[in-house]
Amino acid sequence: MIVRGPRRHRALVLAKRGGICVLLTLLVWLGACGEDSPVAPTDNSIRIPAVSISGVGSSRVGSVELKDGVGFCDIDGTHVPAAVYWAQSWDAYGLTVFHVIAPTVGELHVLYVYSVTDTLQTIWHESYTHPLAYENASGIASYDGHLVESTPNLQCLGEAPNENQLVDGVTITGPLLNWGAGSGTIEIEQREYGCYPFQLVDCSDCGTTATDGWFELHSVFRGPQDQIEFGILYLFVEDPRHVILHHRIQLCDLWLGPSTTYEADWSIAAPAVNSRFHPRLFSLAVHP
Repeated sequence: MIVRGPRRHRALVLAKRGGICVLLTLLVWLGACGEDSPVAPTDNSIRIPAVSISGVGSSRVGSVELKDGVGFCDIDGTHVPAAVYWAQSWDAYGLTVFHVIAPTVGELHVLYVYSVTDTLQTIWHESYTHPLAYENASGIASYDGHLVESTPNLQCLGEAPNENQLVDGVTITGPLLNWGAGSGTIEIEQREYGCYPFQLVDCSDCGTTATDGWFELHSVFRGPQDQIEFGILYLFVEDPRHVILHHRIQLCDLWLGPSTTYEADWSIAAPAVNSRFHPRLFSLAVHP
């Protein structure tokens, strides 16, 4: 289909953004997700990467033991059931990144485990109470690109972040998505959810030009029946009138959701102050 003028530009922009398939593969566009795209569950199961990881972090994260995408991780000395729900090769750096979700009743842990071939390199970790940070890791990871039907036995997250853990300095205004001054809502599949962004990632200078960077709001969403989801809101510098939700996962009755684009105006008051992440940290983690 040929699209001309502003419509063509918008179509190309949205098409490009639809290709971002990694929660934290910052600095490059990765293309389409292929067979690792989110799928709806059948018989209370989900399809997850069939990855096996046996390793250890060097700070917050202790042992990480996963087989066929499920297992546990030790975080600050606490043994937490965990599951890999996303995997993506990052050819520009020769890395593979595994996205690991590890909820407890009152806390959400998200880990991003990086490996070079079969060797663990670094682990990034974030939670309600801990800002996004990386640490060196050692161990092995085995993954051949296949998915497996699984029913991970994770703890059921029952709490959203409290007001002191929420991101400030960000305003989003739209018919289906609003956030500002510590409160907000988002419509997901025709239902209104509370919106609780707890992590702001500043990747405004990660692109190849001054305008193709982005910000990320790592967020929890609470539905009308207290169902809780995790997902990432992408705010692209070149388009302050749209926000894209990627990497949804419902936490309790597990379910992987599709991406959604929202018409919404957004602004950030002071990203250098409010962001807990800067691209230089990522560069140092990849090339220690």
